[in-house]
Amino acid sequence: RKSGDKDLVDNLLFEALETFLPAALRKNPEPMVSSDDTPEGNELAKKVSDRLADLADTLRIKLKLKKAVRHWALYYLGAIKVGYSLELNEIAVQVRRPQQLILDPDAMTDECEYEGEYLGDFRTDTAKDLMIKFPDAKEFIKNEVKEDVGTKIRYVEWWTPDFVFWTL
Repeated sequence: RKSGDKDLVDNLLFEALETFLPAALRKNPEPMVSSDDTPEGNELAKKVSDRLADLADTLRIKLKLKKAVRHWALYYLGAIKVGYSLELNEIAVQVRRPQQLILDPDAMTDECEYEGEYLGDFRTDTAKDLMIKFPDAKEFIKNEVKEDVGTKIRYVEWWTPDFVFWTL
């Protein structure tokens, strides 16, 4: 060993977290579906439960939960966005980086659900895709990027309890 060499030190936080995650997320969460206890209701609840279990595999829920829990452990906030994908015609689940969110400073959480007046989500898309999504703003976007429609543009998607809107 040379003079001045330092011993390798394990990162204890990393080691603890990476030991915890596989144990905590060993299997997909069980869907919890209840019914009115009629035969038809129980049959429907079983079908919905089976579909949700299948969807958890399709959406790779374990990997997404692992990422959200890692964010929670490192940044004290783990955020998952649940929505609907028009392209896939299916439920969509995204893990959002806490640094990409604008939170209401007076917001609270109840049962792990954010309850604020607003939530901003920084998004990035090409000018071409934004012109397709927002045809009314096509000319404004063209002027911003000087006709270079491949330019990446950062914008904010705002959520409130009543509506969703976007600002550029």
